[in-house]
Amino acid sequence: MRNAIEDLPEAKPVYFIVGCPRSGSYLLSSILNASGRIAIPTETHFAPLFLPYLWVAGDLRNLKARRRMLRAIFMFLRIWLARAEEERDFAAVSRHSLLAIENESSRIAEKATNYASLVGGLFNAYARRQGVMDAGDKSAFFDHMPLAQLDAAMGGCARFIHLIRDGRDVCVSWRKIKVGPRSVGEASRTWAHHIAGKQSWGRLHPDRYLEVRYELLLQSPRQTLKEVCTFIGFEYSDKLLEFHTAPYARDIGNSSTHDRLSQPLDPSNQGKWRQELTPAEVQEFEAIAGQALIASGYAPSVSPPPAGARPKHTTSPWYAHRIRLALKGLLPVCALGAAWLHLPLDRLCNSRIWLRIEFWLTRKPSIDKGISSR
Repeated sequence: MRNAIEDLPEAKPVYFIVGCPRSGSYLLSSILNASGRIAIPTETHFAPLFLPYLWVAGDLRNLKARRRMLRAIFMFLRIWLARAEEERDFAAVSRHSLLAIENESSRIAEKATNYASLVGGLFNAYARRQGVMDAGDKSAFFDHMPLAQLDAAMGGCARFIHLIRDGRDVCVSWRKIKVGPRSVGEASRTWAHHIAGKQSWGRLHPDRYLEVRYELLLQSPRQTLKEVCTFIGFEYSDKLLEFHTAPYARDIGNSSTHDRLSQPLDPSNQGKWRQELTPAEVQEFEAIAGQALIASGYAPSVSPPPAGARPKHTTSPWYAHRIRLALKGLLPVCALGAAWLHLPLDRLCNSRIWLRIEFWLTRKPSIDKGISSR
């Protein structure tokens, strides 16, 4: 097999599929992976999270520091993947993750000169391993991750495909997963923050930003995907619509949270909020996120509030969800410390005892509490 990083091009852009969680980013990743022109691994999340802690690794102009950084990154990925893909077969999803090119880490470290080239080297090595030239990433952070921070991690050459889904349907979808906002109020603020932050960056960098609506992807897939393919730089083919038969979609779709990935596109998978949200919940969502809905092309069902309107009440965040996010935020510096000391942090965090402790800390309230208006 040809080495994954032979003739690896420098400063090659990586295409990030971004958006509020539950907006269809795994769907678009599955479709693009079926093109045979771009390779997008399972969620990584590490690139911007390590930025504040680069000093812990040491001077990345030094080969030993770059190797240390890569050890920490792969440690992070093993810990994160076990949680992000916990419903799926770990060995199956690992084949579609950056862990598949861990044996190339020494060569990647040798070719890199700084953090951005190290990260770019990882994604481009994964693309070469899949036999394609273009690389992408799908990282849907629950709290909005500024695109400027993601771009900085890539040395200022990242390109973004912002997938937007009706926030009311996102709110409904959040009810069905383990983590996420506990209330309609928190869901609406989270969604609106994602939309506003990403659109703001897009206005400043229109040449590196593409906005895609989830509903148009379902209703007019050919036209929508032609725009996406043009943005990336290859021609559209109808084989993209057969994405659900590919190993990536089958392995990722082998769970209750992404089971639709193993099926063809379903134009009816939208507008569920009309049946599943109460009138009071719809009114609350639109009172908080009405302006963001309008800015994204969605019509509110009630009169929108004036610009600058504030909700009359707030909701408390789900403490267990926040604990999980805090642990993930600290994971990079812990992994770097473990890399210095040659400690197997990933084996500890993925041990049965630790996983039970973590489950107890982040367990979800009973289903009858759900997302409720407060």
